[in-house]
Amino acid sequence: MPFIQIYGIFTKKNMKKIILIFSVSLLSAVQSYSQNIYAKRDDVCPLQVGKKVPDVIFKDTKDQDISLKDIYAQKPVLLIFFRGNWCPYCNAHLSELQKIEQEVLKAGYQIVAVSPDKITEIPKTIEKDKINYTLLSDAAMKAMPEFGIVYREKGYVGLLESASGQGHRFLPAPSVFIINKQGDILFTYVNIDVSKRLSKEIILAALQNL
Repeated sequence: MPFIQIYGIFTKKNMKKIILIFSVSLLSAVQSYSQNIYAKRDDVCPLQVGKKVPDVIFKDTKDQDISLKDIYAQKPVLLIFFRGNWCPYCNAHLSELQKIEQEVLKAGYQIVAVSPDKITEIPKTIEKDKINYTLLSDAAMKAMPEFGIVYREKGYVGLLESASGQGHRFLPAPSVFIINKQGDILFTYVNIDVSKRLSKEIILAALQNL
């Protein structure tokens, strides 16, 4: 009976209406993600030094909203955007950052790393990479696109949808932003070659010389 009822909708008389409704709904879904998301990795255009960071919200492991403004107002931040805990380059970089956390704190900064992983993945990353600093989620991709670093990934079919739990295949180009207590960007590093990460030595030198 359910099959017959569904099938009965698709008559010649209302087919055009159904297609139109579906098209509008699909377009709305795409537009909800499309702002500041680039078609390919080569097109990303990150925020530059001197700009103010956007007023965005991340999620913590308890699914609570965490405002970026509240983070940097408390203490200047070394903000890291990474692709997810499925990425070996990201895991290696997160582990390297852990090695310099105390020096980062002495320089007057805190480390915060954000990925499109769903919140249930964050504890797994913390355990895998032995992380003490803050990890947050932007699985819905409402925050990271505002930094100009997000693009549509054509590969990793199934993996990215599962990792975010949101059904999209958007990724951030691995990025480093250093932000002061006023929300000004003091330093930016974005590399579309995902295997190239800023070394801990360069990060420390940047922090200590700002």
